[in-house]
Amino acid sequence: MSISLNDIPQEILLEILTFVDAQSLIHSCPLVCRLWKNTIDGSTELRLLIELWADGMVGGDSRSSTAMERLEALYQRRRAWLSLDWADRATFVVESSSRAYELVDAIFAQQTVGRDSESFSTIWLPSARDPEGKTVSMGEIDLDPRDFVLDPTQDFVAFVSENPQDVAHVQCRTLSTLSPHPLAAASLLSFPARHLTVGYLLLDLADDIISMFFDQHILLLNWRDGVVIKDINCSGPSRVHFSLLTPRAYLLGYGGANGKIEVWSFESVDGAEPIHKATLQLPELDSNYLAMQMHSGPFRAKPSTKRPFSKTNESRVCVVSVDYGDLIVHHRYLHKYLSSNSDAAVIVPWDDWGPRHSRLLPPMLHRWFRYVHGERVVLPPDPENPNILQILDFSTSATTSRPLASSERTPTDPRFTTELYSGPSTLFDTALVEKSATTSLPYRKISRYTDEEHALFLIDEEQIIGVNDLESQMTVYTF
Repeated sequence: MSISLNDIPQEILLEILTFVDAQSLIHSCPLVCRLWKNTIDGSTELRLLIELWADGMVGGDSRSSTAMERLEALYQRRRAWLSLDWADRATFVVESSSRAYELVDAIFAQQTVGRDSESFSTIWLPSARDPEGKTVSMGEIDLDPRDFVLDPTQDFVAFVSENPQDVAHVQCRTLSTLSPHPLAAASLLSFPARHLTVGYLLLDLADDIISMFFDQHILLLNWRDGVVIKDINCSGPSRVHFSLLTPRAYLLGYGGANGKIEVWSFESVDGAEPIHKATLQLPELDSNYLAMQMHSGPFRAKPSTKRPFSKTNESRVCVVSVDYGDLIVHHRYLHKYLSSNSDAAVIVPWDDWGPRHSRLLPPMLHRWFRYVHGERVVLPPDPENPNILQILDFSTSATTSRPLASSERTPTDPRFTTELYSGPSTLFDTALVEKSATTSLPYRKISRYTDEEHALFLIDEEQIIGVNDLESQMTVYTF
């Protein structure tokens, strides 16, 4: 007795299809047979999975809503961002004496320099579920920290200081109370760190790993185990920039005539050597000098419990800023090299990856970090049009031309414009050997007029922040 795919009970088929990835639900499964296509087309649960994937999201708190309600909420959220139609606007005071700041998961935190001490405060930004927001003074901080990192999904904040010279101290605290964090190996982790006092210090956090980049050195610290996994000296003829990609991978960006981005992986074992996975070559330059900086949105250890949807860590873009422009690369493209089992690093010429998998734009003069979140980049204000807010959206939902649900469609509004860039664009610069570079990663540019003028913009999952000229007041636009 033969059994066809049409004989599978639809309720069982529906349960099976919930374990299939969204791209297969869109492209492959409907071709199997009519039953499969009808099941997918008629299921709100499967439609929700597809639309979450298109937005690069995962589901969050769904205890009090149906699949249809969550789908409609997702469509409304998408429409709001596609038209920059914020739901509310609020103003908060920012300390002008701030030494360091951070913006993660709807929390803007700042470390403030006082006459005899330093203090730490947080602004819980307004959101769809908590439209009020609040400012909380957390109190004074010991050991005169230079910088800090935080992850609200772990209730974690780490303050980094050096005293005496060449010794680093990391205070591991809860973000909610500044008490010692229960998962940390110790409330205060101390270890040798030569040259930490020299120049800049760039911190990053991904789950259990804190990275410290200073004076061409990289320290990788597992704060839960209390172990410095690796101390890497990157000194050489070319300046290098560092960016943490995942809790077990990082990027190195090199300037010079033969600029490149290297992808490295590592194990959370003291002494284990990092593994060079790939080298992505950049366009060749006439000059040996090339300044570089890499920036992505924050990595969060867990999806947020405060909202129905959260951006996945894989659905992020990296902005590689060089002298001649800003190169945007999707994390999912970089991640593919981490799965390589090759004994040697893969060397990928620019022409084999750049034109298709990146977008090179004119340089953007950002003054603060956190201008990237997920797959969105908020542009700095245009001096000639300081009332215009602009974002670039590289998500699948923003860059496809598929039909929209009625609740997704953006209204006709003279205050905003939107344009899809799906074809190639060419940037011309005499510093390039070829004098130009052509790239084609799709994106959508969205602009809207605002009533206020801002000096800079920051972006988070549900908010855009505009900071005024004196950097002492910020306007929070909530979506």
